[in-house]
Amino acid sequence: MSRVPSRSRTSIRSGFTLIELLVVIAVVSILVALLLPAVQASREAARRAQCFSNLKQIALALHNYADVNGTLPMGGLAQRDADNPGEYFPFSSSLFVAILAQAEQQPTFNSVNFNVNIYNAPNFTVAATGIAVFWCPGDGTVQQSQINPYSNPILDLGVQRVTYTSFAGNDFLLPYDSKPRRIAEITDGTSQTFLLGEKVHSAMSEGLRIEWHWWFSGHVGDTRFLSLFPLNAYRKLDDPSWRDWPLIFGAASHHPGGANFAMADGSVRFIKDTISSWSFDPRTESIWSGPPGTYQHLSTYNGGEVISDDAL
Repeated sequence: MSRVPSRSRTSIRSGFTLIELLVVIAVVSILVALLLPAVQASREAARRAQCFSNLKQIALALHNYADVNGTLPMGGLAQRDADNPGEYFPFSSSLFVAILAQAEQQPTFNSVNFNVNIYNAPNFTVAATGIAVFWCPGDGTVQQSQINPYSNPILDLGVQRVTYTSFAGNDFLLPYDSKPRRIAEITDGTSQTFLLGEKVHSAMSEGLRIEWHWWFSGHVGDTRFLSLFPLNAYRKLDDPSWRDWPLIFGAASHHPGGANFAMADGSVRFIKDTISSWSFDPRTESIWSGPPGTYQHLSTYNGGEVISDDAL
């Protein structure tokens, strides 16, 4: 007759030996090291895709605006101020303010007081309104509103809460000092002309992050970009005193290898850092020299340049 083994005779192991534990830790560490780059790449792909989608929505809103009004909006609305009619402001509300209704932001558009400059107190609520479609998810601090202590005697800003944007219009196509452009004026081809590009707000030094890239402001340092600086020029500058200039006025992103741009036909393309541009020497104060490159050609709308897809 078989016997059931007693507990005292049964060999029961509990836990791991030290060697086994070390082996498990080593295996887990190797797996994490292998998987982490893939996870990071997946997250960046998601951020880049959302950025792409936001730019697409803004580009479509600009086209809807042009359909209704016959022209694209001004990059900055030049305006005399009803509160101070003796003062002339070369820029006021931004292109983003102009397209709020087309960007499904009708309540915010309705709250804008167009009788006074966008910087005046009646528009402080608008300035404090953060709008997600104007943000790139990879642009860290862009979603954080700030109390702006900067006092400008011309604009009389006082103290207000301000919010930001990761995107900007092409200054050549969306100016503030001349008449607005019609789509038909883009004779270089709408698929070969920048409409919008990225700005990377979170890479600026802390003090300047408060003062620049306000989504509601038509200043070129806020909601338009200049192709004077090559794409992502800030990555080549170690001197903080120079590094902020291309961040404020140029196109840039946190995406590895380039940045997203919306073209004038409404499409969105990822433009690589390697795109040809005029000469750039980060060791000197002479940022640009020599003939313009493909990057500069894409920012003009009637320059007559012929650009092949291979150049992008």
